[in-house]
Amino acid sequence: MKTLILLFASIGFCLTSQGQNFTEIVKLESDDQQSDDNHGISVAISGNYIISGAWHEDHDGNGANPLNNAGAAYIYRYNSTSDDWTQEAKLVPADREAFDAFGISVDISGTYAVIGAVEKNAARGAAYVFERNSSGIWVQVAKLEAPIQQSSDRFGASVAIDGNNIIVGAYHEDEDQNDVNTLQNAGSAYIFSRVTGSWGLSQKIVASDRDTNDYFGYSVGIWDNKIIVGAYNRNTATLNEYGGAYAFTYNGVDWEQTRILEAVDQYLGDRFGWSVDVYD
Repeated sequence: MKTLILLFASIGFCLTSQGQNFTEIVKLESDDQQSDDNHGISVAISGNYIISGAWHEDHDGNGANPLNNAGAAYIYRYNSTSDDWTQEAKLVPADREAFDAFGISVDISGTYAVIGAVEKNAARGAAYVFERNSSGIWVQVAKLEAPIQQSSDRFGASVAIDGNNIIVGAYHEDEDQNDVNTLQNAGSAYIFSRVTGSWGLSQKIVASDRDTNDYFGYSVGIWDNKIIVGAYNRNTATLNEYGGAYAFTYNGVDWEQTRILEAVDQYLGDRFGWSVDVYD
């Protein structure tokens, strides 16, 4: 009996667990692949859908109108009849431009997908939400941005979605949750919620012990009422670039930090928090 499906980044390998052993069942590639597309730079899976980012892809959804490194993301769907994964859609943003790096980060939850474009608008960054409609077509339904943008904030470097909530990391953001108290590259993350069909900003979060060059928001994860945010460049009193991760919980009103996560065997340059996820 198949009990678990994983996606392995690089080109895109789909693995299934039978007992204790993982077996490759398919290698996912785009139908318009070219050298340096970097397909598989980011991957995510939800039910019968897989999404894979290709942040250096040049062409639009129809394979035309080349723009250097504009980026794209590919949706694959599992067909139980043929027991196979096939490409269902190629996603690009409505306002695509050269060097947007759309696809640097991706996530998917049910019929919604979110995709980061970290280099958009002088690296202020953006994230895009797509929905699979009743006709089976993936359409862009929202563009997410920080309300106060600055160049090189890198909003969209990381994204995660669960149900009606999306979190987007901006690891070069300098200001705190109130947009004051500047600390260069301390980092932040933004939570967007879907209310009556529309996506809007609900909260900006930062680390309780934020410091210069922490890179809080380089990685993010969300599930139900839990969020985790990585800050791989965070220093401790004795170790540089050791890193850390921060747990947040929704209390019914807002998201509050509940814990700082560190390894028990921390060492200089570990970069703990480079990638994170959460599931219960």
